Amino acid sequence: MEYPEFKQFKKVEDETTLAHCYEDEKGNRFYVEPGFYFNLMGFKDKRPEAFPKILRGIQAAIERDHRVIFCGNFESPFVEKEGYVYLEIEDITDPLRIFFEDKSRGSDYGD
Repeated sequence: MEYPEFKQFKKVEDETTLAHCYEDEKGNRFYVEPGFYFNLMGFKDKRPEAFPKILRGIQAAIERDHRVIFCGNFESPFVEKEGYVYLEIEDITDPLRIFFEDKSRGSDYGD
């Protein structure tokens, strides 16, 4: 699966993981795990007007931290690399004050 939102970056092959690895023109390297991408697409679907701002927030995190793993859950990441900062989607969206509430939970009523 290709991630068109990151097509401006050089794709780096890393045989050790299923996550996509990219590098920018300054040599900053980052990974995008499937869980992070899934959550990113949720924001694209639910908050399309805020999506460009989220992408700018991702770019700012890359430039600030230089080595980033964008993960679905930092407590159990797919990629484990020393010297990298682990960020979840909320680490990008919360400071930007971009939220959406997932109300797709099951019923609270019993049988």
